[in-house]
Amino acid sequence: MPGTLTARSSRPDLSSVDQLSAERLRGDARRALEAFEGALAIVRSVHHRIGETYVLHGTGEAQAALGQVEQSERALSRALEMAQELGERHIEGRTRLSLGLLLSRQGNPGGVTHLEKAHAMFTDMGAERWRAKAEEALARSR
Repeated sequence: MPGTLTARSSRPDLSSVDQLSAERLRGDARRALEAFEGALAIVRSVHHRIGETYVLHGTGEAQAALGQVEQSERALSRALEMAQELGERHIEGRTRLSLGLLLSRQGNPGGVTHLEKAHAMFTDMGAERWRAKAEEALARSR
C-alpha cells in the first residue's frame, strides 16, 4: 500500500514521512511526533539509513513545534550527521534549514551559519522553493 511503513518492507515508502510532516504542518505536532517515533523504529529495524535520516528530521521538527528544544536539537543534529555521511544533500539542506531556525530562535549565532549553508546548498542544487525558504529564514534571523 502506498504511503506506509511496515516492518516487512525492505524499502519503506518514504512518502509516509511527507504525510507525517503534513500532519505536523496542520497543527497536530503531538500526533505527528508519535507517528515519527513509530516510523523511526521501523526504518531502523530494516536498516534504511536514508529513511532514518528523513524520520529524524521530521521528529526534530515535531519536537520543535512542541517546544521540546533540546530533544529537537539532538534529533536534527543526528539527522544532519547522517545526511552528510550518506551524501544526501537535499535532506542535509532541509535539516540545516530546520536546525538554523531552531538555533536562531534561541539566539544562537550558529543558527545563521546553518541557514547560510542551507541557502548555498539549495542554490547549488537549483532547489528554488527551498532556496527561497532559506533566504526568508536568513532575512528574519539577521
